[in-house]
Amino acid sequence: MQDSVSLRNEVLALRQLGICGTIKVQMSSEPWNPVRAVILDNTSLPQNAAASRIRMHIPIPNLYAFARSASVIMLDDELQVVEANGVTRPLPGCERITDSLLAPQSDNFVAVREDELAYRGKFYFFITLDWQTDGFVHVGLPKLVQQFLRFVEAPAEMLQRDMNRCEGMWGKTKNPWWERRVTALRHQISRFED
Repeated sequence: MQDSVSLRNEVLALRQLGICGTIKVQMSSEPWNPVRAVILDNTSLPQNAAASRIRMHIPIPNLYAFARSASVIMLDDELQVVEANGVTRPLPGCERITDSLLAPQSDNFVAVREDELAYRGKFYFFITLDWQTDGFVHVGLPKLVQQFLRFVEAPAEMLQRDMNRCEGMWGKTKNPWWERRVTALRHQISRFED
């Protein structure tokens, strides 16, 4: 089940941001999860990105706005950033979608259930959303997209911020999800520092 009213309002708010050419809402065949994905075509990127515009595909999870927020952005190509010294490198955390990564996601995303082949070989970026230890707090699409653009603009700073927050949440909650996220972020930081 998805909160379609929240989703509609968030798409309208995305349009008001003026950062993309068009926004398409991809419908699904599931009546309880009517939206498969939101696609932002021709999205403007910060100046340090190697590409000036991209296509962002945001799969909408089951239970959207009730118990989950979107936290993944799919990209057609690996996103590159240009550092101050002129070196171009992949955006940390922008990873190729593999079959082993995709298979378990069919439980979470109608987009994967209905069209898994469309995602194979593409790239994804996962964003650690702000949520509290005492329960779920919905993070809407505009905030997700803005957080992604901030990450593209300052990847080293945002990686460290994310790491500090996740380590803090792991220390407070002992929830193994946070430990796995810290491990993934350490890997991203080590790759970025090479």
